[in-house]
Amino acid sequence: MGPREWGLFGRVRRTRRLGKERERDAGRSSRGLHRDRTVRIWDLETGTRLRMRHPSDELFEPSVCVTPDGRRAVSGGEDQSLRVWDLESGACLRVLSGHTHRVRGISVTPNGRRAVSAGDKTVRVWDLDTGACLRVLEGHTSLLTSVSLTAAGRHAVTGSEDKTLRVWDVEAGLCLRVLDGHALRVESVSVTPDGRRAVSGSWDTTLRLWDLEAGGCLRVLKGHTDYVRSVVTTPDSHRAVSGSDDKTLRVWDLESGTCVREIGGHTHWVRRVSVLANPGRAVSGSDDKTLRVWDVDTATCLALLRLPEPRMAIAQSPQLNRLIVGTRAGDVVQYDIRGLS
Repeated sequence: MGPREWGLFGRVRRTRRLGKERERDAGRSSRGLHRDRTVRIWDLETGTRLRMRHPSDELFEPSVCVTPDGRRAVSGGEDQSLRVWDLESGACLRVLSGHTHRVRGISVTPNGRRAVSAGDKTVRVWDLDTGACLRVLEGHTSLLTSVSLTAAGRHAVTGSEDKTLRVWDVEAGLCLRVLDGHALRVESVSVTPDGRRAVSGSWDTTLRLWDLEAGGCLRVLKGHTDYVRSVVTTPDSHRAVSGSDDKTLRVWDLESGTCVREIGGHTHWVRRVSVLANPGRAVSGSDDKTLRVWDVDTATCLALLRLPEPRMAIAQSPQLNRLIVGTRAGDVVQYDIRGLS
């Protein structure tokens, strides 16, 4: 039996449970991108638009991060700012200005009080309660592409078009070390939950596993045949999942450096990968206009969502067991993912 499949036909759809036949109401609001370069928040029960949201170029893939308590979101856009949103009311709580180029990566600290953003050639640390920029971290020589915080929130790792990664002490505002080895731009980085290592994905088609304390490259992960667009580590810190322009996902054993599984199914570049709180589950987004939920242990596609546009933003709230998906066309849906346990 193939994966459950749903299509988006209206501007707003109610919450649906992945893996179930019926549609159901659950939760109040969701968010998505629109062709008029805004992001909108909708009431999922009534279909009413609650709020116009972050201005963004329609070709730009925005960054969205939800605070651990699920009450606020931070978005980054083409207008070089970050915005903090109350997800219940849809109100913009504050605008964080300072970057001089689009914001391409955001990570929120475990207590939900601070955000670290990657934009232009700088890293900025923000107080989400006051909107103040606490510090600016400089060192990269080209545009930043990604940022990932350690579980404690003290250190961050950034990737850049300058082919390097940097490890930062965000409290002290210091660059602790430079990680050099990729031959082309670093497109994505993910710190393992134990905070000891990081995995980077590059346009040179490889991933690299780094020791954050010693600063050395532990191993090079080879297998993809085109740009690596996205990488994420699993909650147990032992594996990573990557997505590539070769249209595949790969699951990696970080202890041995081997690819334990190649997952095919997409017919275009895989731009986004994320792991769910449910063990062994991952989500991928592709330019083939689909979002797919996978069992990474069996390479089985559990659910498939067809989208009207290839570019998408994905945010998960583990506390609420919901996956929120928006496209630049303005179609948005909130899915209950409890059925995928």
